[in-house]
Amino acid sequence: MQKPSDMDRSERKRQYAALRRAIIKEASPELVAKFSLASDKERFSMLKAWVQNQDLGEIEIEEKYRSWVANLRTDRYVTVTMLQLEKIYGKSTEAKKFIEELCRGQTGVPHPQAPNVKKARMFKVLREVLEENSSGSQTTSSASISGRVKEAAAKGLLSKQLGGLNTDVAFFNTTTGVIKSKKAKKEKTPEEECLADMKKLQKKFFDVHQRYHVIFLLWSRGSGIDAPLLRDYFL
Repeated sequence: MQKPSDMDRSERKRQYAALRRAIIKEASPELVAKFSLASDKERFSMLKAWVQNQDLGEIEIEEKYRSWVANLRTDRYVTVTMLQLEKIYGKSTEAKKFIEELCRGQTGVPHPQAPNVKKARMFKVLREVLEENSSGSQTTSSASISGRVKEAAAKGLLSKQLGGLNTDVAFFNTTTGVIKSKKAKKEKTPEEECLADMKKLQKKFFDVHQRYHVIFLLWSRGSGIDAPLLRDYFL
């Protein structure tokens, strides 16, 4: 068999599923990226290499997929000033405690243009998944949220900030921090499927500090926000 059409579609789909399971078990982010983002022709070549050799190590991983994963890891963090954090989360008692959690263990880096301004010191925090939906020229947007909020301060702040989003939230338990969205599931793009598989591997190739924090919501800045899918991962 030289091309995808040489194999029955249903059988090809079954073999792809088996290959995907093997790749996830192998815990190789680069292989996950290639399998999810490759064309059907490239994916079929991966399948042939795996079937013939029974070894995922025989599958060539091009540099573009290695770079994709490297960029993904780098983009997990965003650098913000204390002033920006206060603008995003507010200055309430709950917000203050939450910001302290985000910056715990960091001394902050002086802002290059305002090194003597204490609140301009820059801190690294994890991004979080935020799906921004803009309608026409309106500046309204809605956030689809799901996950678990761990910090007690974060739970209190989220409970307040969810005020205008309650129509999109099916369940929020202020005790456990569990959040579920009402939004119906939509078919995933290849990139989204790849990111979903990456999440299954996060404990294997992300450090403890990255896994510790769960940032539940980044503020909405209105319409026209360009949020690349790569930077939306986890976020």
